[in-house]
Amino acid sequence: GRRLIRLDPLNNAAVTRVVEFEAPITAMTRLADGGFVVALNGAGVHHIDSGGTPRAKLDQLAGAPLRSVTAIAEDLTRGGVYFTVGSTLHDAEDWVWDLMEGNRAGQLAYWPPNADRAEVLLDRLAYPNGREVEEGGASLLFTQSWNHSLARYRLAGGPGPRSFEVVIDNM
Repeated sequence: GRRLIRLDPLNNAAVTRVVEFEAPITAMTRLADGGFVVALNGAGVHHIDSGGTPRAKLDQLAGAPLRSVTAIAEDLTRGGVYFTVGSTLHDAEDWVWDLMEGNRAGQLAYWPPNADRAEVLLDRLAYPNGREVEEGGASLLFTQSWNHSLARYRLAGGPGPRSFEVVIDNM
């Protein structure tokens, strides 16, 4: 949906609306400081504080409209977020078109806190999803839906140079 809500387990699971957006949420992560980074279908990535106040917005990636963000995770070491874009060609709700066209139009990117630009780390991915920063922050794991694989991207500053490898193929 379009609403980010908070459940209070200490108050009979009371529901509180944090913020309502102009488009459906496609991915989100809670930050260590209590804020959130939320991706909206066809409407970029938004950094909001714990009360729902906007802090920053990212509308474009590599000069193109930012759409179809599938996963977000905070990098506790660098302080920004990593996110995956399923497709640069289709909004999240049109994922089936991307699948049927056999596209490799996904991306892995990093957004420093409140910066006006993000860095594309990998391009031409087969609809990346479900991404996780590995313990110690030296690499990221993520899936690629269209080729059914689990991949690892080693980050600069970790052991060895930045690199990409398929960990499990054809899952």
